[in-house]
Amino acid sequence: MTGLKQLLKDQNMSIYRVSKCTGIPYSTLNDICNGRVDPDKCQVGIFKRTAEFLSLSMDELYNLCRRKMSFYCI
Repeated sequence: MTGLKQLLKDQNMSIYRVSKCTGIPYSTLNDICNGRVDPDKCQVGIFKRTAEFLSLSMDELYNLCRRKMSFYCI
């Protein structure tokens, strides 16, 4: 497990909680966490709200999501 999903696990936080606190649909966050969405095609607002909630910069969040995608692209 890598990337955003691991970060959430390390912080003892669920995708559901992030969804409820940010207003981002659960299915969107779940797809991002599981590498089904290319972070290059994600709306900036989604990254901004998620990064702020997790106390990350948008670059840090993007890199976490890219790391997850790289495993699927090998």
